[in-house]
Amino acid sequence: NIVHFGVASGQQRAVWKGHTLRVIALEISSPWLASGSGDGTTRLWKLSDGSHRTLPSPAVGASTVTFSPDGAVLATGGARGDAEPLLHLWDPATGQLLRSIDTGERQPQDAQWTTDGRRIVIGTRNSVARIHRVEDGSLIHEIVLPDEWNIKSVAVGGGGLYAHGNWGRPRMWTLPVHLGGLAPSVASTFP
Repeated sequence: NIVHFGVASGQQRAVWKGHTLRVIALEISSPWLASGSGDGTTRLWKLSDGSHRTLPSPAVGASTVTFSPDGAVLATGGARGDAEPLLHLWDPATGQLLRSIDTGERQPQDAQWTTDGRRIVIGTRNSVARIHRVEDGSLIHEIVLPDEWNIKSVAVGGGGLYAHGNWGRPRMWTLPVHLGGLAPSVASTFP
């Protein structure tokens, strides 16, 4: 279930039902709320009334759901162990699959768009961060972390790529603003 609260009032407005197992990822981009669940489904909810649609196969649930900066594309990544190592890009207005991006050997754990919406950073379960062009899905660069741990989350901004995983502390790589001729290096490991 997804519980909708009013921000100003703090009062519960609605309970939206549809998933049969716990929700593990949420993202809002008006007029949509996207949710990924361990039940193998990704759902798009209309914020105005709570109506929803389930994205068709190949969506197999999502450990990451993230809208592009303009809200025109939704990226979802698999949550289940049998999920394909793909990040799916959807048109939220139609539910149409636009493209699938190969994330390498393991399923995506998290994904974040660059501010211009032209690239997406994907953190995978085998300690690899991959940067892809959205228009064609091509790989720009891959960063292999020295640890053999899952990446749990990634963030892009402030001139860097940040990653966090089972190793317990975030790491940051400095990136050129254009992200095209990438030559990242570990800039900081936080205590």
